[in-house]
Amino acid sequence: MPRGPRVSTVLRTASLTDLHRAIAARRRAEEKKLTALRRRRRTVEGALAALDAQIADVESRLKGAGAGRRATRGRPRMVKRPRTGRRGHKDLALEVLRDAKRPLHQRDIAKILKDKKGVKSKSKAFDRSLGLMLSQDKRFKRVKRATYTLR
Repeated sequence: MPRGPRVSTVLRTASLTDLHRAIAARRRAEEKKLTALRRRRRTVEGALAALDAQIADVESRLKGAGAGRRATRGRPRMVKRPRTGRRGHKDLALEVLRDAKRPLHQRDIAKILKDKKGVKSKSKAFDRSLGLMLSQDKRFKRVKRATYTLR
């Protein structure tokens, strides 16, 4: 079942100028599509160039790190870096307890660290994390539950 007039009927009834206009309109639409595709190609080529640069960077680091070392399975080993002037939470907690001259609860130590020593933490349970750190450090002694003093 045909949807519209047959092509041969349209060609017989259309004037030459109508056909030229239709051809020009189709050509403009195709040129517009071609321009959009070329623009998209430039974008993709840019992203591809960035990926190539990242791949080359990672490959160069792998080649440099692999010289004379044993290959690790999947993950590179962690390397301890020397501290650069910043004091850790445990060192600051040591100062807090020295200044207090009495045992303090881990919540109080964490509050003083945040308020007075300028420690910033995104942890919702910073005081509990600090308590875990203090319990594992030999410089601190647990006197009660979550309460620490200096040895």
